[in-house]
Amino acid sequence: MALLKHFSFIKFYDIFLMTMLELSKIKKIKLTVEIAKAVKDFIKKNQLKKGAKLPSERALTEQLGVGRSSLREALKSLEALDLIEIIPGKGIFIAMDDTNIDYLDIINSKKITLLELLQVRELLECYSVKMAAVNATDKQLKKIESKLKFLEDLYPLRIESRKEDMIFHQAIHEASGNPLLPVLFKTIYKLWISYDFGKENAFLETIPFHRPIFESICKHNAKKSVKAIREMLKITKKIILAQKKKRIKLSHKEIHD
Repeated sequence: MALLKHFSFIKFYDIFLMTMLELSKIKKIKLTVEIAKAVKDFIKKNQLKKGAKLPSERALTEQLGVGRSSLREALKSLEALDLIEIIPGKGIFIAMDDTNIDYLDIINSKKITLLELLQVRELLECYSVKMAAVNATDKQLKKIESKLKFLEDLYPLRIESRKEDMIFHQAIHEASGNPLLPVLFKTIYKLWISYDFGKENAFLETIPFHRPIFESICKHNAKKSVKAIREMLKITKKIILAQKKKRIKLSHKEIHD
């Protein structure tokens, strides 16, 4: 009986510690992330400039001691960030100076949360739709509409294309009349899609909110354009918070299990 009480106390004490003292989870770092970091470090260490050629895939796999499939996945992630350009039959070339890579590393820090990034998106997109409503040409409006139709055609199939979504918003920034806005947006959006949203097609429900944005810009109504983009971003925020709540719930369940 005394032994049973002793084990009961130990079990109670363990539960108490797990409840009161939260341990940080060990994060498993993917091999491709480490390879990408090694390539970036190589570029910075050698101060390679835009246009410089990197060693071949074969040479990189041998020097890094990794498989070709893992290397290719890492290189694709760097190409998606515009750090490198892979030209079939010619090689791998630097697409960004080493100084800009430092800047991108700071931006890519996971200390920046999705909600913080959303705040920046809202500031940028509200200003862009407002200016697009004033400055958009007929040609630019046709481009925005073509991208919108593509997104809307995919919606009934329950398919979300983040690439097409980026092009849609990018076209609005281009129509703003300020050449710096599309550049800033592209950087922010590339960081945006690098996050794990918890599920595929996470932002599919925002698609129906794109048409009111476009129609307000067409009518050159700056006020309604801003209101429409805010409605879309409001849904986006709701989705992020729901996913965050779900992750916390799962984390607590794993601790108690």
